[in-house]
Amino acid sequence: MLAILNRVFILLSCAVLIHCADTTKYQAEFRGNWVLEARKNAQGQSFKEPEISGVLEWYPIANDRAHVLMTFSTGPETLQSFDGVYQVNGDSFTRKPSLRIGGPLGGPIDETYEAMGQTLAGQIKSEDARTVLTHSDGSEFEFIGAQLIVTYKNGVVDRWKRLRDLKGTLAK
Repeated sequence: MLAILNRVFILLSCAVLIHCADTTKYQAEFRGNWVLEARKNAQGQSFKEPEISGVLEWYPIANDRAHVLMTFSTGPETLQSFDGVYQVNGDSFTRKPSLRIGGPLGGPIDETYEAMGQTLAGQIKSEDARTVLTHSDGSEFEFIGAQLIVTYKNGVVDRWKRLRDLKGTLAK
């Protein structure tokens, strides 16, 4: 009887450890703060700082969802931003725009402007240390360790580097 109780205890302990490990590693390939290192335009011309700058944050808000903010500038008067939610389901995902802008920072919101844009679907493929998110609009996010290569449907290629992992951001 004691041997059976020991086995049950060991199995329950393993299940708890596996559950905790899965929570902290989920979205590990994507999560974190990324900085734009370089861009190659469709004609093959390369740009680096200070000609281009950008930040990307992949912030898990649940095991299967993340808030993603991507902002970059290609000049003193150019700023592009995407704010949306990725819903991950096995080897597929959806991406829905969700940007709301309004009011002074730290103060009450004066007006809110909702994002326009289409919800996209896509596929996730993982192989060794490489994970690729292929979006239905033709763009592709290729994660390889602390490197991210984003290829847009128009031929522009961005190279990003992860600065911080954001491990442990999910509520336990």
